[in-house]
Amino acid sequence: MRWLTSGAAFLFAAIALIASAHAQPLFLGSGFYSIPPNTQMGPSTNFLTINNTSFGVMVAGQIQISVPAGPVSGTLLNYQVKRQLNPNFGSQYTNMQTWLVGFSQPPAGGTYSQTSGYVSSYLEISGQPALIPLSLNNGAATWNINMAGPYFNYTSGTDVYLVQDFQLDASRLSGPAGTWIVDLPVESRFVPEPGSLTALGAIGVALLVRRKSRTLRVQRSLGPSR
Repeated sequence: MRWLTSGAAFLFAAIALIASAHAQPLFLGSGFYSIPPNTQMGPSTNFLTINNTSFGVMVAGQIQISVPAGPVSGTLLNYQVKRQLNPNFGSQYTNMQTWLVGFSQPPAGGTYSQTSGYVSSYLEISGQPALIPLSLNNGAATWNINMAGPYFNYTSGTDVYLVQDFQLDASRLSGPAGTWIVDLPVESRFVPEPGSLTALGAIGVALLVRRKSRTLRVQRSLGPSR
């Protein structure tokens, strides 16, 4: 009974320690455009909105670009979003993740050159990017991509912002005027490794093994049952 009491106390202390490590929120405030959505392909109507998530920020919706007739090239879509990190969060083993789902739909009846770009999630100073390369074939693409960056030990106080960058170029050689649609969401996730559950699991297994070992010793000391 004495061991069980000390073991339970150890387990409860471990739970309290892990819980206290996650008592502080990861972010302060909401995401915002540090560079608003922009394009060089023609006048645009922006339906992209910023959504705050538990682990980061998501940009979702569409931008619709009125492309004039004839050749035109340049930036199809560019923006940058930031969300402030909590300087008192603490330390956590983690990684960045970028999720992209959507499409690029150019005006019909045109000819296009292949172009490229990227979307990236990273910390403003430390980096650790989760970068997705982008490319357009005949101006079109369909995306359903998840990219994870390298794991690292994050300590709050150095980086002020989580950053999401989107940059995609386009080039149309010929064709009539029309609407070019870029549809998203892009989610940037700053995800703490679920080490707490792993730690608790290891603690639980260790306690069970120790308890079983003690039970066997007691049974052996008592001898065979009669």
